[in-house]
Amino acid sequence: MWVRILYGMLLTLAVATAAFTADIKIQEWRFDKDPLGSVPTGFVPGKLNGEAGRWELAEDPKASTPRHVLMRQGTNDGAKPQIIFIDGLEAASLDLTVRIKTAAADERQGGGVVFRAIDERNYYLIWISPGEKRLRLDRLIDGEITHLQDLTLDSVDPDKWHTLRVMIHGPLMEAVFNNRQFLSGREEKWEFGTYPKGKVGFWASGGNPTYFDTVRYTNMDESTSSSGPFGVETGSAPKR
Repeated sequence: MWVRILYGMLLTLAVATAAFTADIKIQEWRFDKDPLGSVPTGFVPGKLNGEAGRWELAEDPKASTPRHVLMRQGTNDGAKPQIIFIDGLEAASLDLTVRIKTAAADERQGGGVVFRAIDERNYYLIWISPGEKRLRLDRLIDGEITHLQDLTLDSVDPDKWHTLRVMIHGPLMEAVFNNRQFLSGREEKWEFGTYPKGKVGFWASGGNPTYFDTVRYTNMDESTSSSGPFGVETGSAPKR
C-alpha cells in the first residue's frame, strides 16, 4: 500500500514538473555569432539622442563568454542616455540577468535594464551608477526622470564585470547585484501600474564605453505556475 502511495506522489510531482517545464522558455544572448562592429541580430537601437553614441559588437577577451560583447560607445555628448531594445519582447513580469561593465566611473556613466517601456521616453530603469556606487531605480514619463529608490553598493570597480539580475512579477520587483546585494519593493512605492506592460532592453549613459554580455531572459507572463513569484530555470532556447 505504501509503495503505491509513494509511487502516486512521485508521479504527481513528475507531472507537475513537466507542466512547469513546458510553461517557461529561457532565451540567451552571448553576442558571439554576429561580426564585430555590427548591431547584434534581434536588437533594435533607439533613435533618441543618436548623437550621444552608438551600439555595436566589440571584442573583450576577459568577458564571461569571450570574445564578443555588446558595447555602447559614447561621444562628447555621451552624457545623454541611449537605449537598445530586444526586438519583439514585451512583458509585465520577467526574469533577466545580464553582465555589465563600465570603462570609467564618471558621474553620468552607467548601464542597466529598461523594462515596461512604452517608448524611449516612457519606461522604468534599473541601472548601475559606478560614480555614485549605487544601484538606482528610476521612472521616466515623457522624458522626465523620477528617482524612486536606490541601494548603496559595496564596490563597483570600473573595467570589471558585474552581474545584474532583475525579477518582476506583477507588483513585486527584486534586483540583485553580483548575487549578494538586493533592492526590492512593491508597486505602492514604485507605481508599476504606470506602465503595466512594455518593451525590454538595455540603457547606457556616459562618454566612455559600457559593455553588456551573457543575457538570460525569461518572460514570466507566460508562466501559469503558482510555485513562486520568480519561478525556476527549467529550460533554454538556442544561444545567439
